[in-house]
Amino acid sequence: MTIVVHNHSTLPPELGSSLAEVVRIQEEAGCTVLTDGFYSSRDPVWLAMECIEGVEAGLPVDYYGAGFMVPTPIVRDHLHYRRDAAVERWRAAQAESQYPVKAVLPGPLTLAQLADHRGSPYRDRGSLAEAWATALLPEFVALVQAGATWIQLDEPAVLHCPEAIRLLRDLLEPFWESREGARLLVSTWGAPASPMYAQLHSLPTDVVGVDLVSNPELVDLISDVGASQELYLGLAGPNGTVFDGTAFERKLRKLLHNYEFSQIHLGPTCGLGALAPPSAAQLLRELGGLGRDLSETTHPLLL
Repeated sequence: MTIVVHNHSTLPPELGSSLAEVVRIQEEAGCTVLTDGFYSSRDPVWLAMECIEGVEAGLPVDYYGAGFMVPTPIVRDHLHYRRDAAVERWRAAQAESQYPVKAVLPGPLTLAQLADHRGSPYRDRGSLAEAWATALLPEFVALVQAGATWIQLDEPAVLHCPEAIRLLRDLLEPFWESREGARLLVSTWGAPASPMYAQLHSLPTDVVGVDLVSNPELVDLISDVGASQELYLGLAGPNGTVFDGTAFERKLRKLLHNYEFSQIHLGPTCGLGALAPPSAAQLLRELGGLGRDLSETTHPLLL
């Protein structure tokens, strides 16, 4: 069993004086899958809108409890891919590290749920989500072709509209088929995930991200039913709340007996951009330390 420690996505803008320092802080904390922390971009939704025509930024709206606001996407016209916005930022961060840097984009269902599409060509949120998926796919492909080995799509909205799980499966299928050598992580957080746990595993993805801070009962559920895909376990909330690592270590023995994969992934639930820089750095260190401790005790736990 390999314990993989990620930074989920965002970090405080003041955490480092340069992108190189932001990357170094993650490395020193023990993360082995990094992000650029959105050091050079405002937020994931803004990044997505930069590459799409037919949409403009509206008033700030909460990003599903991630601890920061994002602009409301106001859809004015048919959505079309315009240019890549994430590749250059990803390349800049990847050049600073020997560890893989993960590219992070909002998923099409979440973009559709956030958007104001009144007066647009799209009749409903389903057709709007399909348009977002079509427009965003070339950005995903550009990242794959640039060499990104990890790409994360944020889809917290599906926990708020569980009836859309079948639509989300269809929306993600072209991303899954286009990923080539990259690994796709679909991230959820915030709302109750236990009722949808099995359905989340039906999504076409390599790794499913779930939030243990908001859903501590998931530990027992995972222990009982296992997983049909690799899991990313969110252990640190955007307000600094940390899942009880000691309790997690105690429960890992049972969890791993029904976990059939060679890797399990740990990290923040949905980014640390809302925290003060010292708090964010400390949380990353705690997660890195937990990853090291678990890696050292994995084999005895399985005996």
